[in-house]
This record gives sequence, structure tokens and C-alpha cells, in this order.
Amino acid sequence: VSGFNLIVSETGEADSLNINQDIKIYSGNYSEGFELQHKVSAGRKFWIQLISGSLEVNRQELSAGDGIGISEINELAISSNQNAHFLLFDLR
Repeated sequence: VSGFNLIVSETGEADSLNINQDIKIYSGNYSEGFELQHKVSAGRKFWIQLISGSLEVNRQELSAGDGIGISEINELAISSNQNAHFLLFDLR
């Protein structure tokens, strides 16, 4: 499935798997040329794990297999010039 889909959450919202933790895990699967802006709530931290392709995350280049931890931001800016599949972990 292409797009940005919630797959795990504390409440099981949007048909995601339920986990007893303050976390949301999203799967991103996009074609080349995509841009994604993700608003960030105060106190949240993020881990992005790139499965395939390449990404630019808040001006940091990632290649397949790379991961990046991000905190103290207001918005995530994610883009790519090729197909990309990644997981985004949104946690406290």
C-alpha cells in the first residue's frame, strides 16, 4: 500500500495494532518525487528506519538501511527523488 499508514498505536486507532506503550509506528511507502510534512506534538521523539530507496529527512540524506533519531522539532520534512519504503516511530 502506498502512502503513510499508521500500523501500531497505543489505542489501536485507524485499524492499527494495539500496543500498551505511548508510541505510533507508521509505514511510509512512496514513489519518487514525494514530499511529506508531519506535524510534531510537543515532547515527541522520532526514529526513522529506511528499508529501501533514499530519503531526505530534515535536510539529512539517508540510504537504504540507515536510521535517524530526531527530537526537539516542530515538523518532520521527508522527501525523496526515488521510490522509498520506511518506518517512522513516534514516541515519548
